[in-house]
Amino acid sequence: YIHLITQTRYNTSSLKDSNVQAAYEKAIRDGLLPTQESTTSGRWSALKTCITSCAENILGRRRGNTRSGWFDEECRLVTERKNCAYQETQQRHRTRASKGNYERLRKEEKKLHRIKKRMWEEKRIRELEENRVRYGPTRQFYQAIAGYRNTSAPKVSCCRSKNGDLISNQPEVLSRWAQHFDELLNDQLHDTPEAPLVDMNLLLPPSLEETRKAIRRLKNNKAPGTDGIEAELVKYGGAALEQEVHQVIAGVWDSEVMPDDWHLGVIYPIFKKGDKLDCNNYRGITVLNTAYKILSLVLQDRLDPYADEIVGNYQRGFRRGRSTTDQIFTIRQVLEKMKEFRRNSHHLFVDFKAAYDSIARVKLYDAMRAFEIPSKLIRLIRMTMTNVTCQVRVNGKLSSPFATTRGLRQGDGLACLLFNLVLERAIRDSGVETSGTILFKSTQILAYADDIDIIGLRLSDVAQAYLRIEQAARNLGLQVNEAKTKMMVAPPAARQAIKPNMLGGDVLIGDKKFEVVENFTYLGSRVSTDNDITQEIRARVLAANRSYFSLRKLINSRHLSRRTKLGLYTTYIVPVLTYASETWTLSRTDESLLAAFERRVLRRILGPVCEEGRWRSRYNAEIFALYGDLSVAQRMRLARLRWAGHVMRMADDDPARKVFLGLPDGQRGRGRPPSRWSDGIDVDARIAGLPTWRTTALDRERWRSLLWQAKTARRL
Repeated sequence: YIHLITQTRYNTSSLKDSNVQAAYEKAIRDGLLPTQESTTSGRWSALKTCITSCAENILGRRRGNTRSGWFDEECRLVTERKNCAYQETQQRHRTRASKGNYERLRKEEKKLHRIKKRMWEEKRIRELEENRVRYGPTRQFYQAIAGYRNTSAPKVSCCRSKNGDLISNQPEVLSRWAQHFDELLNDQLHDTPEAPLVDMNLLLPPSLEETRKAIRRLKNNKAPGTDGIEAELVKYGGAALEQEVHQVIAGVWDSEVMPDDWHLGVIYPIFKKGDKLDCNNYRGITVLNTAYKILSLVLQDRLDPYADEIVGNYQRGFRRGRSTTDQIFTIRQVLEKMKEFRRNSHHLFVDFKAAYDSIARVKLYDAMRAFEIPSKLIRLIRMTMTNVTCQVRVNGKLSSPFATTRGLRQGDGLACLLFNLVLERAIRDSGVETSGTILFKSTQILAYADDIDIIGLRLSDVAQAYLRIEQAARNLGLQVNEAKTKMMVAPPAARQAIKPNMLGGDVLIGDKKFEVVENFTYLGSRVSTDNDITQEIRARVLAANRSYFSLRKLINSRHLSRRTKLGLYTTYIVPVLTYASETWTLSRTDESLLAAFERRVLRRILGPVCEEGRWRSRYNAEIFALYGDLSVAQRMRLARLRWAGHVMRMADDDPARKVFLGLPDGQRGRGRPPSRWSDGIDVDARIAGLPTWRTTALDRERWRSLLWQAKTARRL
């Protein structure tokens, strides 16, 4: 049942050398002999043989990474002596002297290993610094950095059975993983062939330029599929290879039949959170063959215009020009304005069980027909999900292949577009209105892929919308995860109004109980019932602190230059600290929390200063003079101004813009209202010398130029 993996990885990094690339192109050109194969599978098989043969001859194979490079011959000898001494202590005639000898040799071994490991790490760090100075922060530089960070995923060496029993035997572990994904990706709904529909909108076959565009979009340095062909082997194969790949893609397009090995994917379990022994807490990412990825990209380009027109503005996931910031900003604006005008809002954060893996494929095709997507495109997409087989890879071993009949392949770029279409079908079937905002209606929906927030003025509004969406989603294969779906009621005092519907700390909607929470992490950003940004700031500081401690070995090293350490700070720590900071309404207390963390890290990087033989910590002014870059507060002001300009340029019907410019019904309370996000933007704009920012920001190029000038002049 277990298949050991001995996949060949070619030295694709040598293709950066123009001479090697030219030699590889020539070898491909010479190797592409006229073929007599009439089928697409046969043509692809001949092309695959040519690519792998040229890669073997010109590029050679990649050397594997050496683990524990510090363990040399001297270490081996001292370990052998220690092991021999240990064997002596296990004999019946053992003496105190043999035990003492073993303990002495064990101490010597540990001491030598510590010295060797320290010397080896210092050498690696020196090489790291030399390579950064010589070549800059290349991919190899960041790969080496990743080796020092303690952020590795858990090793799947054991797991639990369906009954909860612990499994440690490797064949049984692999069998359990195969069983898990087999059950997850199969259902009782089988796809039955239908008579081909006549296209009202005929699709032309992909052009050579479309295929070339798809090839250029392939990402470098990604694991190959079962064919062992990495993206670089196709991208740098020259025009002749592009032409041949195009012929294969065109053949698949016409015949609607893929080569057999394009149907096979390798599933890698990726840990999410929770119990590391529970298979349900892992996401299966499918690694696909490179040639199939080219076809998938061509289909994406054809499907994207239809999907963009069909899917409503409530959905921001995997859409051009949208991001998580849109939804985080919208929900914070809703909380801010409803609080100011003393209105209640109820938020139900819906979580689906294995959303991408649960889609009923038959229902997907029905939804696409209902959306009047060209039938040729539907048939090609159905082709990519028919006769699909998978293998699970765990600890370098492969399970036997098994067929799948349900779900989308996570790892296939098409999956994101297709999921958006499925969710759109569920929303439309439910009859819940998605246009408008909660400021002027009783419900609003925010979604980023499968992360959904149903907002309502009353609990009954949320419950009604949820029940209709849940029923429609269930018909498409989606099931709500009761344990992970949460209810949040703002402001906190509004929880009294839903007490009759509560059981303990839960609220009952339909036949499901959902926990009522004070705060919730939505798209990586914490939102709370009272819209307290300080909670989010503290969470960001904790996350940035974890990032800092993962780099502590490098930051404390004397062999790395100050410039390299500051580069690590701005690359690894600052983005974690300032995630979604464009949406924050900051108080002075919040800014001081961020500034204190920043100064602490920079003091550690820059080190103390010696004055008259005594060491002291650097003053704040000294820190930022040596740092020579924007502080965290300045970075956030710049990011907020950028985002404010983006919001002002949004379409009039965009939910984020409508919530920002709109005001709900209601009355403000007495006294000065809390600071609004727009108040912070007004202050930031005045500091930057942009008092008329609402009109100036409408000109994108001018706005970017003015912000660049403000950044350069440090007017932030």
